[in-house]
Amino acid sequence: MVVFTTEHHNGHVWHVVFSLDESTFASISSYTMYICNSETGHRISGPFELSNHGMVYNAYFSPNEKCILLEFDSYAVVCDIEMGEE
Repeated sequence: MVVFTTEHHNGHVWHVVFSLDESTFASISSYTMYICNSETGHRISGPFELSNHGMVYNAYFSPNEKCILLEFDSYAVVCDIEMGEE
């Protein structure tokens, strides 16, 4: 069993979304997103700052697991999790 702590987040974690192969997951709070290794719980990339976007309603990994789509109220943002950019 892996224990994931939210030490990097400043607020509540609202979403945890696993990649298709379950090797990584995204932890999403109101302000930040981190990509973590599912086996160890350690951060792989991030933080991705989300404070300018509002509340995340859904998140989805791309089939190649290199990007994550974040769905907000009226639009979506794609984050390249390898490059650390929107």
